Parts: sequence; C-alpha cells; structure tokens
Amino acid sequence: MLMMKNPIIVLIIYLASAIIAAKTDRSNTCPCPRIYNPVCGTDRTTYTNPCELACARTAKGKADLGILKVGPCEE
Repeated sequence: MLMMKNPIIVLIIYLASAIIAAKTDRSNTCPCPRIYNPVCGTDRTTYTNPCELACARTAKGKADLGILKVGPCEE
C-alpha cells in the first residue's frame, strides 16, 4: 500500500508544478529588449520602451493604445 502512495504523490506534485510553470510562462509572452527608451502611452503610463508598450497593447486588448510622446509621462 505504501508503495502505491508514493508514485501517486509524485505524480500529483509533478502535475501541480507543471500547471504553475505553464501559468508563469504565459505572463512573459512578449520578449522585449532591456533598453531604456521611455515612451508615454496614450493611457498616460510610462513604458520602458516602445516594445513594452506594444506588449501592453496586446495584453490589455487595447488596439488604440499608442505613443503619446517620446520620453516619460509627466507626473
């Protein structure tokens, strides 16, 4: 009986970690370079660079999100 419990426990732990890894991978689906070239979005949010803004546009489902100006947004 103890021999059967161990493989089941291992399988449950494996499946749980696979689910967590799959959820984690989806959060970073847009690889952008780590270049600081700030832009102010039309939502008045400062993005690190135009690529980050494009990723936010996709993630938020906002087709109208664009660059308001080059440089950080004014506080």
